[in-house]
Order: sequence, then C-alpha cells, then structure tokens
Amino acid sequence: MERMRFVQGLLAALLVAPAWSLDPMAPPRFVSGGVGDEELGALQAVRSQYNLQLLMTEKSGAYLSGVKVEVRDGKGQTLLDTTTTGPYLFAQLPDGRYQLVASLDGQTQQRAVSVQGNKARSVHLTW
Repeated sequence: MERMRFVQGLLAALLVAPAWSLDPMAPPRFVSGGVGDEELGALQAVRSQYNLQLLMTEKSGAYLSGVKVEVRDGKGQTLLDTTTTGPYLFAQLPDGRYQLVASLDGQTQQRAVSVQGNKARSVHLTW
C-alpha cells in the first residue's frame, strides 16, 4: 500500500510538472526508478516528457540500480549528479551537447549525447 501511494504521488508530481524547461540555467528535471510493475508503469506514462532516456542493465539483461550518473555540459559543468533508484533515468535537458558519465562498482562509462527539443535520445548502458 505504501509503495502504491509513492507511485501515485510520483505520477501526480510528474504530470503537473512542465514538460519543457524554459530556463537553460535551471537544474534539469529528472526521474529515476522502474523497480516493480507499478513504478515502471508510472515512469512509462511520463517517458515522452523527457528528452534523455537512460536504461542501465547487466550484459545479461538484468536491470541495475545504484548507478552514479553525471551529465556535464559542453563547458564541463555538472548539470546533473545523482544515483539511480532503478534501471531507468529520464531527464529533460535544454538543447545541446552533453557528456554522460555513469559509474557502477568502479567501472565508468562515458558517452557524448546531443538532445534537441522533444526528440528523445535513448541510451542503453550495460555492465
């Protein structure tokens, strides 16, 4: 029951949040999770509101959480620094080029990503 209230609250908060940030200096809006069917359903319902969509798995396909994720802008400034609470992390970023740095158990991966408007950029990271 507690988890259901959490998922409902998460979904409600995401649905009332603006889909696009007009202030490029504002911290990016993001959500992480996807553990369990209810939480996964809540995330999938708002997926289209985010232009960077990350999935983190083992090479076997098993979902991962606890991944440290940083998103840096073209000047190297960290815009997002968080640890995932499930296999998915969705973020809404201003148009631009970014460096994605993801670390798990001492292994770090880096990717250059570009986002533009509401066109989703999906990245699947595997360890």
